[in-house]
Amino acid sequence: MDYKELIESGKLELYALGALDLQGQQEIEELLASNAKLKAEYDVIADALSIYGQSTSNVPPIAILTKAKAEIELEENRNTEMESPIKAVEMNNTSSNVKTWWAVAASIMLLASIGLNLKLNSDLQEVTENYVALESQNQQMAANTVRLNDNSMQINEMIATIANGKMVRTYMGSTENYDGYESTVYWNKSSNEVIIATNNLPTLEEDEQYQLWAIVDGKPVDAGTFDPDTRIAKMKGVDGDAVAFAVTIEPKGGSTNPTMEKMVMIGNIST
Repeated sequence: MDYKELIESGKLELYALGALDLQGQQEIEELLASNAKLKAEYDVIADALSIYGQSTSNVPPIAILTKAKAEIELEENRNTEMESPIKAVEMNNTSSNVKTWWAVAASIMLLASIGLNLKLNSDLQEVTENYVALESQNQQMAANTVRLNDNSMQINEMIATIANGKMVRTYMGSTENYDGYESTVYWNKSSNEVIIATNNLPTLEEDEQYQLWAIVDGKPVDAGTFDPDTRIAKMKGVDGDAVAFAVTIEPKGGSTNPTMEKMVMIGNIST
């Protein structure tokens, strides 16, 4: 096999890719050692394949190259069996080998391109999903910030109302059947405003709440419900001549009448 035939056969590319059998490798190595021009051609091919391999490292071509090698060897065996004195036929066989190699090489490059595009699409989808998740977190944080600011403003307003000196302060302590309960009620007799400030109240069942009552003309008047983690809250207004405040444990949402056996706090209003 002369220089031109060897170049056109594609065996240098297969050798560079490690896809030749042992005999084929030895044949190429002997030719490279004895032919400087052929060695220079091989170096160019090896460098080109190395650069291409680095750019498509995520798409391993071993199985495809093995198939390409088998197809080229099969084609060469057919050419040997069909020897003809007509040089034109030999040239056609050589041309067929070259076309087979380049067709396979084109397939490899197409698969590599598809694999790279799939990976880029996957990476883009992941980046998009991360961005959407981050945007959702930012919106949630913004909503929480607004809520905290609103709560802070409400608390500041209640503190300012308590500090204006127009509210009657009533301390409530535990009843005889309960222990560990303390709270303070602030009531403005003129505006009927009521604010409660609690002090580490015991937790309740999920379906229970505390309910504040004002004792007006000897009858309990609903002043609203609140949860155990409440520290300060504005309650329902109380109109009339209230003499005491009390707290009971009621079903979530409150009751029309207090559950007397679950009265946990009570305090008389100072006159």
